[in-house]
Amino acid sequence: MQEQHRSNISQIIFASLKHGGAFLLVIFWSPSAESYLIAFSAVAAIEWFINRWVIFAGLSKGSLKISLAELYATARSTATLSIGVLLGILVSQLDKLLLPGMVPISDYGRYAAVAGLGLAFLQFQSPVLNALYPRIATELPAGEHKSLRTLVVAIIVTNVLPCLVAAAGAEWLLRLWIKDPAIVAAGTIPLQLILLSIAVNAAYQIFYQQILVLGDGRYVMWINAFNVIGVATFIALTAPRLGIIAGGASWLFGATLQLIAGMTWVFIRKPRMMAAIANN
Repeated sequence: MQEQHRSNISQIIFASLKHGGAFLLVIFWSPSAESYLIAFSAVAAIEWFINRWVIFAGLSKGSLKISLAELYATARSTATLSIGVLLGILVSQLDKLLLPGMVPISDYGRYAAVAGLGLAFLQFQSPVLNALYPRIATELPAGEHKSLRTLVVAIIVTNVLPCLVAAAGAEWLLRLWIKDPAIVAAGTIPLQLILLSIAVNAAYQIFYQQILVLGDGRYVMWINAFNVIGVATFIALTAPRLGIIAGGASWLFGATLQLIAGMTWVFIRKPRMMAAIANN
């Protein structure tokens, strides 16, 4: 737990240095993408070297004895989860991959503008998940749910409710932010759908964190594999009729599939896995 606390503090410090450095270079040196990249790359390199030194220093303090069977099991579990994560990334890019060839490029430009605003709300999830996951990982295998209940409340307050409020005021947000009547008219509904999808995805995180803790990477892989097929099919069928609205709707469709899969896991697979842990 102490190590996770230090990790969270480290992430905050280096993220602040990246954004602060980029801001200073853009303001006082050159207002260009190069300034932004230089600051981020330099701080990221420093962060990598420091993290590498800390990890190796920690490993050198104790003996590390891992059998080949344990190493194989860890590698297999990691590979399965990695495939699942990659499929999840693919799901998140399907609208960008498919829509440009199915809607007028001017409409897609409007969609890209509003999608960026909506997806920014995803950043609200990281602080809560990073803070509570280590506690859940410790408590859940022992049958405790205190931190899990805290996660539910935190997700609702910091993720679900802000997304619902923003979805209700999506048109006002676009008028305030972009001030382009054409983008406001075309982008309000897609933005609302994306914000609703992020609220649904936040609810899914309650189940997803438990799946990760209990090491069911195969289930994550299958969820995202079916999601790739489902979302791609959804966009292909709806984009010709709905235009860029299909992009926002595909986000909500995919998030809903994930939530259903997560709830199914809790009621069917989780009890079996908890029983297996108890027996061992």
